Amino acid sequence: MISAALVGLGRIGSLLEDDQRREKPASHAGAILGNRKLRLIAAADISAKRRHAFCKRWGQQKIYASTQELLEKCSPDILFLATPTQHHLEGLSQALASNVKVVVLEKPLGSSLEEIQQAKKNFSRILTKKYPFSSKKNEPLRHAHALGFTRVLVNHERRFASDYNLLRQNMIAGKYGKLLEASAYFFTPSKAAWHEILLHDGTHLLDAFSFLLASENAAAMKLAKLASSALQATEKNTQKNTLILRELAKQYLYTGKLLSPAYKIVSAHLTKQEKANQAETLQCLSKFQAHSSQGLEIPLSLHIGRAREYFHFEISLWFEKAKVCIGNGFFTEEFSKKSPYYKGFRSLIKEKKSLGYQKTYFFRNMVRAAVSLAQEPLALSPSSMDEAELVFQFKETLLKLVSKKS
Repeated sequence: MISAALVGLGRIGSLLEDDQRREKPASHAGAILGNRKLRLIAAADISAKRRHAFCKRWGQQKIYASTQELLEKCSPDILFLATPTQHHLEGLSQALASNVKVVVLEKPLGSSLEEIQQAKKNFSRILTKKYPFSSKKNEPLRHAHALGFTRVLVNHERRFASDYNLLRQNMIAGKYGKLLEASAYFFTPSKAAWHEILLHDGTHLLDAFSFLLASENAAAMKLAKLASSALQATEKNTQKNTLILRELAKQYLYTGKLLSPAYKIVSAHLTKQEKANQAETLQCLSKFQAHSSQGLEIPLSLHIGRAREYFHFEISLWFEKAKVCIGNGFFTEEFSKKSPYYKGFRSLIKEKKSLGYQKTYFFRNMVRAAVSLAQEPLALSPSSMDEAELVFQFKETLLKLVSKKS
C-alpha cells in the first residue's frame, strides 16, 4: 500500500466530514481513509485540541505537533498539507527536503506572488543539496534513482470534479461548437478585503475557467521522455548530467500535464450597490487565449461580489450552437433549435434531461490522482504549481488595476 500523512487537522483536513449536507468525502482525512490503496500512517497539527479530536474521530495513533516532527519520524509517499495558507510553502520545502514523492497542497499556493517567488529560490537550494556533484563514479545518478522527483498537486477541486471534467470532454469533442465568450460569477456573504476573497474562493473561479480551456502540455510529454533517458544514464557520472537532473527535478516540481491559457485584463472596476452593508461587485473584462484555439481570444466577464445574503458560484459559457452553465449544484445545457416562439428563428432550448446536481466526487478523484502520481514516478501533476501561480498573477494584476482606479 501507499503510505500517506496529513498535516493540518482543521476544517478541510478533517472537520468538514461531519457536515451532514456536504458530499462525502468532504475532507482530506475522509478521502484518504476511503481509498483502499492508501494507508494513513501519521497526522500532525499544532493544536493539541485538534490532535485529540482527530485521534478520537479517526483512530489515528501516530500524531505529531509539526510537519518537521512528522517527517523526522515517518516517511510517507504522499504528504497532504491542509495547513493555513501562510504555512503552505514552508511545508512544501520540508517535504521536498525529505524526499516525499507527492505533495498534495491545499489552495491557495501561498499568501502572495512575492512569497511564491522567494520559495522557488529556496526550492532550488534544496535541489542543489539533493543532487550534489561527486567525484565518485555513478553516485549522483544512483542517488537520483532512489529519490525520484517530487511532484505537487494543488487542490483546486473543480479540476477533479466529474461535472467539470465532463464539460471539458464535451468541449474538446466539439459538442457545443466553438467557445465564443464566457462570464463567471462568485458571490459571498463575506465582507473580507478583496485580497482575501480572491485568495481563498476567487482562486477556484479563475482556476476552473483555466482548466476548462487548458490544453495538453506538449512540453510535459517531452519532459517525461527526457527524464526517462537521463535516469537510465547511470554510467555517465558528469557534472553536466547532475545539472540535468537538478533541472529535471525543478521542472517536475512545477510543470503540469496541462497548459493553462494565456490571458490579458482589458478593464476592471468596483461597483457599490449599498453602502450600509458594504455590498460591492468587482467586475473585470479579460481575454483568454487557449493554446489550441489558433489565436482566438475568448472574452471573459468576471463578477465577484461580497456582502450578499447567499453563496453562489457559476460559469456561463456561450458557444456557436449552445450555452452551458455550471456551478455549485447545477450543470445545464441549452442547444440551438427551431424556435417554438418565433417563425423562421432558432432559440436556445434547455435539455429536458438536465444533469442537475449529482455527486461530483472531487475529493475522491483528487486523492486518486495523487495515488497515480505516487505509482508513476515520471507522471506529471494534473494541477501543477505553474497553473496555480498563473491564478496568482491574474489576481494580483486585477487588484493593482482596481487600486489605481480607486
